[in-house]
Amino acid sequence: APFAILFMIMFRKPLYIIDFYGIQDREMNFYLYYAFFMIPTQAFCDVFLANLMECVHRGWNQYDYLREAFDRWNERKHRWMGLEEVPEDGKLLPLTDQKLDMMGFCEQYHFMVAFQSSGILMVSYGFSMLVKAGTLGLYSPMQD
Repeated sequence: APFAILFMIMFRKPLYIIDFYGIQDREMNFYLYYAFFMIPTQAFCDVFLANLMECVHRGWNQYDYLREAFDRWNERKHRWMGLEEVPEDGKLLPLTDQKLDMMGFCEQYHFMVAFQSSGILMVSYGFSMLVKAGTLGLYSPMQD
């Protein structure tokens, strides 16, 4: 969230999102501070809730699963985790979840998620800019 807010602050005029809702510069700074404050707070809440879920539901051994995923990462045969064979435990999962389990929340998985999320964000910002430019009469994509 802080990076999305920084992006909106940096490209305030072309995006026109901040001005459309009448948000002042000072208020955007408060939004940015709040987003940075929420990072450690959310991490603390996530750790607390994960421990609570493990205590309430005795069969959910999250730590054991993450430890096994870390061991698979260290003992991989290929540099890219997506090329590894599905482990025996993973074959019990539905076919759609096998690749996700195989990635094991490694750095490559987080890179793919961040890359796709930033792409979706850029497409939505670009579409917002095109729509706003079209309503101001500056540019219309239908004229090409």
